[in-house]
Amino acid sequence: MIPDNQKENTYIILDASDLSSVDFSLINETSANTLRYNLDRTKFVVKYDDDVTPAFLAGKTSYTHTQITAHFADLSNGWIEE
Repeated sequence: MIPDNQKENTYIILDASDLSSVDFSLINETSANTLRYNLDRTKFVVKYDDDVTPAFLAGKTSYTHTQITAHFADLSNGWIEE
């Protein structure tokens, strides 16, 4: 078991249209201004470090840090430019 102070964050990519459903009290980001958006600002990522998935994120695809880093690094996903 991983100690509480070493738990890995869970990441979820959401569509920009989902922004109004985000409960910032349940995730690590504090506002829309602290979210990471893709290049065309149609998607953003949130992260949380609880063992329980916040209800507004239930059913969404989740990523580990390693997985989300690889996703961001792939140019075809639209998060970075060459």
